[in-house]
Amino acid sequence: MLKKNKGNFMRLSDFGDGTKQFILALSSLLINKNKVMYLDEIDNGIHHSKLDELWEVILKTSKKLNVQVFATTHSKECIESYARVAKKLEDEEVTLIRLAKLKNGEINAGVFDYGVLESAISQEHEVRG
Repeated sequence: MLKKNKGNFMRLSDFGDGTKQFILALSSLLINKNKVMYLDEIDNGIHHSKLDELWEVILKTSKKLNVQVFATTHSKECIESYARVAKKLEDEEVTLIRLAKLKNGEINAGVFDYGVLESAISQEHEVRG
């Protein structure tokens, strides 16, 4: 993918990691219409100030193309951005699944629907796994 800059084309490889990650997420959505998509560490390379923009594109596009998105992150800012954008878009279908390893070695999955997620964040509870 090339971008015209002052009459010159630039290679995608000349852009930063955040731009490449953003384009990867969007192109993945476009090729996975009516399917399920997985994005590992979705916020890697994305500046925290751009997370709302990323989530808005993902949530709007996934709904339009009927793509169910599973995205992983360890970032509190990314999760808060996810909830903030879902609220802005009035998208109450979003869910957060928090995985935590128990002392006995088992993995526990806590499921937060939109209301629980919003409440947990507003009360400053830990929502990361």
